[in-house]
Amino acid sequence: MGPAMGVPSPRKGSYLLLLILEDDSEITVGKLGRFHFPAGLYCYVGSGRASLYTRVGRHFSVGKKVHWHIDYLLEYAQPFSALLLEGPVQECDLRTIVSDSPGSSLVCPGFGSSDCSCPTHLYLIEERSLPVILNELRWLSGP
Repeated sequence: MGPAMGVPSPRKGSYLLLLILEDDSEITVGKLGRFHFPAGLYCYVGSGRASLYTRVGRHFSVGKKVHWHIDYLLEYAQPFSALLLEGPVQECDLRTIVSDSPGSSLVCPGFGSSDCSCPTHLYLIEERSLPVILNELRWLSGP
């Protein structure tokens, strides 16, 4: 914990954000355009380069300014859990784990990946994917 009011100190890292979209939705995602998002469980992979805790906390807040691709989806979907990985684990490595999991599908090309060459950082996943994703995280290691 950081020195001020029990707030965690700034840490860098990556995270998996789990969201539920209750209904099929047509969502405009900034300059990417309009996409059909089927109802279901989504896994978004992101990073907190300045403060991991602040970035993930923002996803759970309401009334925020729409800035990132994930903000557009969060106007329709509810985040319910996040897995934070402090340190050198890169979001693109996490994305590969999610995309390679059985029951994982790409819905919106370019989502969250405008600063890298990944096809997307958002996947519609089946519930059976979660244990596979968590199991694969054990193979990640820093330098």
